[in-house]
Amino acid sequence: MPQRETMAENVSVSVRIRPLNQREKDSDQKEAWRVFQGINIVPSDNNPRPGTTPFAFDHVFDGPCETKDIYDRCAKSIMTSALEGQNGTIFVYGQTSSGKTHTMQGTEESPGIVPLGIKYIFDEIKKRTAHVDFLVRCSYVEIYNENITDLLNPKNTSLKLHTNAKGGCFVGGVTEPVIAVAAQAKELIEKGMANRSVGETKMNSESSRSHSLLRMVIESRNKSDSSGAVRIAELNLVDLAGSERQSHTQATGTRLKEGANINKSLLTLSNVIAKLSEGAAGQHIPYRDSKLTRVLERALGGNSRTSIICTGLLSLSLASAPSLLPLLSLSLPVYPQPRSCP
Repeated sequence: MPQRETMAENVSVSVRIRPLNQREKDSDQKEAWRVFQGINIVPSDNNPRPGTTPFAFDHVFDGPCETKDIYDRCAKSIMTSALEGQNGTIFVYGQTSSGKTHTMQGTEESPGIVPLGIKYIFDEIKKRTAHVDFLVRCSYVEIYNENITDLLNPKNTSLKLHTNAKGGCFVGGVTEPVIAVAAQAKELIEKGMANRSVGETKMNSESSRSHSLLRMVIESRNKSDSSGAVRIAELNLVDLAGSERQSHTQATGTRLKEGANINKSLLTLSNVIAKLSEGAAGQHIPYRDSKLTRVLERALGGNSRTSIICTGLLSLSLASAPSLLPLLSLSLPVYPQPRSCP
């Protein structure tokens, strides 16, 4: 049974499995995979592809899993690191209709990673305020067909990328208010979500057609530090548009163009993470091949931590999406002996 070799200490890959819905059951989809030991996804007896390779991850969540469990094991430590000056990025990645936005945003009854993380950050700031000064700024953009739009001011579209004096990339002209409390951040997020680009496909009546990027810039200064040094960290919470096959979505026209751009940018992201995971000094990292990876360059490389959460089904489609395969391959190479479930 495969075991995932740690790609790098600062990168983790996890999978959240959701059960088949009624539409999928009606179309006679079968579970072609099964979960083994809490970290492995292996072919089931229904898998029509003999010799299909098993995959191993840091965590696999299936069955009646609460998003809070995923947050605690895959995201919370990155929030803590951001408060202490280390860049962090959390991706939710998978096919359209696989539960990405549900994992990221959740519901009132079962909050997702974003509201749980924001509450935690401001609760921690309150606890630390006697010794540390904090300043938090927040922006929310979407990348749709390689165009960047400010979700907090949707008239502000076709935003340009710029490079600062230190070589870092930033989105010019984006709205970036100072946030003092969690309720204020929640209000901005709800406003931004209402402005996202969505559309109907055969697989999902309200499919996200863009990548959304919620960025929190956290500045902190230790009150006892006479030098006045300020630590700055970027925390990026990314809800990626769903990877898809045209044969599954039956997309045409605008939807087909959207799907092509989505798959291209997801493939670039996979390539960038794969290069980073190799850890070879001096090699070329293709950040500039898409606006998504260009915007995230600072957060993905150098002083950063990344958590990738793949959402999917145990049907064959889990490993059939064209831009999901490169990401799944990040869980290799493998060892011959299994490890126990964490």
